[in-house]
Formats: sequence, structure tokens, C-alpha cells
Amino acid sequence: ALLAPSPQPAPTLIPSAAPATGSIAGRVWQDLCSIPLGEAAAPGQQDTGCSALSDGTYQANGLLDAGEAGLSGVRVALASGACPGTPRAETTSGADGAFALDSLPAGQYCLTLDALDPSNASLLTNGRWTLPEGATLRTQASREVTVGAGESLTGQDFGETTASLAGRV
Repeated sequence: ALLAPSPQPAPTLIPSAAPATGSIAGRVWQDLCSIPLGEAAAPGQQDTGCSALSDGTYQANGLLDAGEAGLSGVRVALASGACPGTPRAETTSGADGAFALDSLPAGQYCLTLDALDPSNASLLTNGRWTLPEGATLRTQASREVTVGAGESLTGQDFGETTASLAGRV
């Protein structure tokens, strides 16, 4: 008796799961601090958007307070790795100053806003950055973030301020 060969099982393809991607979101806004001047102003009188500095002066507080407008159309650059990083992507803030970068693999990134970037020159003032804390350059602010697989980082905000004085001299 002849034996028939056993049929070979067909290979089964098992799709590999796509790596989970993350996102980074935040807001760019005008951080305000108003200090009245003149005869009617009492010493130390300022609005709630101000923080006192050790030298007796004030600066905007680095918090998004009621009445502080988002900055629309600001270019936000994303780089891979520690700042300054390797350029990867960019986005533009919406009407309320919000921005988002999606579909990011897990890793370390650098977010940068540059007032000298030609697309930002007419939008950002010659002020200074109040957020992120420690931003030392007047023209540029950066923050390093780490995104985990599938993680959505929010609150990656940037506040920009200019001097604001009101009253009579």
C-alpha cells in the first residue's frame, strides 16, 4: 500500500502590532503683568498676573490667567533628542494659541519657539519668556520632554511677556 503524503499546513501570518505613538500638546500665550503708575497708584499695587522679584521689580507670573490671549500662528518646532536636537517636525498654534504634535514614537524631544524665525517675527514681541521656567534667551524658548509609548503629554505651554505700564507720569 502506498502512503499518501500528509498535507503541509499553510503558514499563518500574525500581524505585528504597530508601536503605540504619543503626542505633545500645549499653548502659546501672551503673559501679562500690569503695574499702575502715577499719583493714584499705591506702592506694591499690581494685578494678579504679576510676581514680585527679589530686587523689588515685577514680572509676569508664568501662569495662564483669565484674560490672557493665546497667540495664533506661532511656529513650534520639534526636534528629536535633547535640546537643541535633530529637527523632526513643526506645527503652528491655532486661534487660541493651542498646538499639538501627534504620531510620535516614544522618546526624548525638544520643543522650541524662536521669535527670530521669519514666520514668528511679526507675532512674538521683543519681550521675554516667562514659561517654561528657566528660559534664558529673549528670542528663543525650549523645553525637553519625554514621550512614552501611547502617552499624551499636555500642558507643554509657552508664555511670552512684554513690559506693561499704565497711569500718569
